[in-house]
Amino acid sequence: MSTYRELRKKINACAGRQMGKALFAFFMLSILETLVLSVFMTPVLLVSKEGRASVSEMIVTAISLYAGFIFILVLQYGYHVLIARLVRGNFVTLGFLFTGFRDRKRIFPAALLYAAGLTAALVICQVAAFMFNERLSKFSARFGLPVFAVCVLFIFILLSLFILVKFTFVWLCLYDNPLEGVSAAFKRSVRLLHGKTFRLLGFILYAGGRRLVVAVIIFIASVFIPQATADKHSVLMFVFEFVYFVAAYTAVVRMFMSIPVFYDSIGGGPVKTGSNAGTPELSVPDILLPGPPDDTVTGK
Repeated sequence: MSTYRELRKKINACAGRQMGKALFAFFMLSILETLVLSVFMTPVLLVSKEGRASVSEMIVTAISLYAGFIFILVLQYGYHVLIARLVRGNFVTLGFLFTGFRDRKRIFPAALLYAAGLTAALVICQVAAFMFNERLSKFSARFGLPVFAVCVLFIFILLSLFILVKFTFVWLCLYDNPLEGVSAAFKRSVRLLHGKTFRLLGFILYAGGRRLVVAVIIFIASVFIPQATADKHSVLMFVFEFVYFVAAYTAVVRMFMSIPVFYDSIGGGPVKTGSNAGTPELSVPDILLPGPPDDTVTGK
């Protein structure tokens, strides 16, 4: 099995040629996800503003969040495909972000299952908040709402990882095998990650590297810095925010790249059955991403 250092060389090779394209696509993905959340979070914000919610209102907010998760996950599929193609040295356009909407029969059912996992993590957080409401209120009053929100988000991410980590390769399995069903893709992801889950998580963090460490340190510092101090040193804070933005985005993109690199290294890829062998060539809108011509890509 390849070492982390050997696998990182593949990420560095891809990032050196294609980081501009990957960053631009991730920036567009972030904008689209923000727009989707702004639409599907509206019922949640309305209920929160009113305070107490009826059962019907809670059902509407739950359905709205679930639908929002589905749309975001379909976009995530497109970005995974785009990154996998960059890593493998294939031609890429921005249109690959929307490939999940072209293969609705398989991608939407998979997104439904993924969204169920995310919703389960959210429900667990809500149940915990209800059970420990008094203690959480004291914590929020003592440390402030931003710190409390960060803690809740961190717990939600951990729960989501715990529930969904075994299915990390589902998108790649579906992309590489266009005739494979959703259940088969989920089973294959679990099989590929058998005994390798913590190794994958370690490699994803390793791929983030120094950039991830810098972004985390600046983020934590920004949470605890008083607003008065931030206003007083506005120029310095602007520099920190710029450094955070660059470090965080590049770290996340490299972490995305680590997934197909690891997947290919453990035997992922198209199932050699003759009828569906080979990576599918999808027809997508010809929206070119900025960066060097694809004929400069030499593969892995």
